[in-house]
Amino acid sequence: MSDEKHAVLEIERARVEALLRHDVAALDRIMAEECVHTESNGTLRTKAQFLAAFAAQEFAFASFILDANEVRLYGDTAVVVGSYRNVIRTGSHIRPEKTARHLRVYVKRDGLWLLVAHQATESHKESPMAQRVE
Repeated sequence: MSDEKHAVLEIERARVEALLRHDVAALDRIMAEECVHTESNGTLRTKAQFLAAFAAQEFAFASFILDANEVRLYGDTAVVVGSYRNVIRTGSHIRPEKTARHLRVYVKRDGLWLLVAHQATESHKESPMAQRVE
């Protein structure tokens, strides 16, 4: 695996860790200012909207597991395709575990990989990528 792919996967790991620890500052560093975040239910949020809702604890992650992640590099752009499972808490309600597929786009600026787009789609089947991606 190339050093750049490894660096992107490290950002992905740090992102999940920040979601689980409720680390707003870490997410702020990972997301580019123009980042758009499309959730599996179709909700579209800007970086500011996502971070404000997260900081206000409108939602929190009880668990988050990346089942598969494949990085494709195109110069200073990285596309990450994979699948995950998570459990989200909204207020006092804990939702059932959700399985989804994701597409994230990162750009490299001043030596740092920044998230510019996130798209998730809920799925009810195991991703075939889980069998072919390390």
